[in-house]
Amino acid sequence: GSLEMNKTLSWFNGVSLVVGMQIGSGIFSSPAAISIGAGSAGASLIVWILAGVLAWTGACCYVELGTMLPVNGSSQAYLSYIYGPMWSFLFSWMVVLLLKPGSAAIIAIVFGQYSQRAMIGDSTYGGFLASELMQKLLAIAGLSLITAINMMSPKSGAKSSNLFFVLKSVLIAIILCIGLYGSYFPPLSGPYTTTLSTSASLFEGTTDSFGKMAVAIYAGVWAYDGWDNVNYVAGELRHCNRDFPRIIHLAMPLVILSYLLINLSYYAVLTLDEVKQAKAIALEFTTKVLGGFAGQLVSLLIALSCVGSLNATVFTATRATFSAAQRGFLPKVFSRLNEGRANTPTNALMLNTVLTLIYVVAGAFRSLISLYGVASYTFYLMTVAGVLVLKYREPELQRSYRTWWITPIVFCGVALCLILRGIIEQPVQALVAYILMALGAGVYLVKLW
Repeated sequence: GSLEMNKTLSWFNGVSLVVGMQIGSGIFSSPAAISIGAGSAGASLIVWILAGVLAWTGACCYVELGTMLPVNGSSQAYLSYIYGPMWSFLFSWMVVLLLKPGSAAIIAIVFGQYSQRAMIGDSTYGGFLASELMQKLLAIAGLSLITAINMMSPKSGAKSSNLFFVLKSVLIAIILCIGLYGSYFPPLSGPYTTTLSTSASLFEGTTDSFGKMAVAIYAGVWAYDGWDNVNYVAGELRHCNRDFPRIIHLAMPLVILSYLLINLSYYAVLTLDEVKQAKAIALEFTTKVLGGFAGQLVSLLIALSCVGSLNATVFTATRATFSAAQRGFLPKVFSRLNEGRANTPTNALMLNTVLTLIYVVAGAFRSLISLYGVASYTFYLMTVAGVLVLKYREPELQRSYRTWWITPIVFCGVALCLILRGIIEQPVQALVAYILMALGAGVYLVKLW
């Protein structure tokens, strides 16, 4: 069977997938790392903008590729057309074994952290509820829920993305209202100090270290990850050529503006040191203004927001696995549709779930981010460079959308810097990623023989 025969996804489904993936865990886990690296509130806000623009440039390049090749699989299809089947196989190998389950595991872990905070607040209670094991169990519970939703039918995951999109919009509005309230109505005990009230300049303390600023940008780029989500389901869009640019050019500015407003809300209530030291920033932000119970409620909403991101990741991961099996990169059993469940790719879904569970149980948040970042940006770099290759090699190729020449050049330059930074700063994780890639090349050569 073929999922691409069923044109069931609208432009709103596409926007929900992109926004649903991006606004979920990064904005609630990256502010501390960005503030530490940038050194000041003003520089942090600039990092958020730069990271968003970088993601937008990459997304524009993927739109051009997606309208030229309107099929499921994202870089899997593009790399095959541009460089040959081996690179498509390597991408599929890494997506199935690391990129998608690793990304889902990171989001599930953040879900577990905020679910735990929703139960215990910011107390120092040290029992089982506050343990790392409890975090892992909650992460597994969230993943199991999303797997069950996506198993119902091919469209159930997309419909759920629409629901989570609305939930995220409500959550953002709540955080902005708390920020406004906290900045104008301090607690009865007296005014509290905040970043905006104590800094002589928003740029006071800005780092002059390129390495630290690179770390900040890396954290920001990860928070925007998911801009390529709609490319995994391009073949299921009803009006691909018309809706693809519309989806990206609506979703990206919406996410960038949301991130800026949320960070301004944080700085309107918390001091810069509090932002840098925050482990669950939204909880601490809400607790400072409205008290512990309100902080727990917001933590619950953030946990549900993470479920939305997890849903978008699992939905597209299943398509990537199914497409890889159709191309012969995986056993054919993973390209079968379950007729009893409205032609759902159940086998591909279960493979992704099992691999994600392994990463949740064995992995830690920071090590998974480094491992995921180096591997994903290696393929982002190759895919976006392919836009330049096709502009030169096949200028006559039909394109309903054309990005500027400078767009892929800027993205490739920054992506290369991020990859090198990851290799230098986290050599072990980078080595693991490239060893896994080399194993994939070996498997491909064995298949040829």
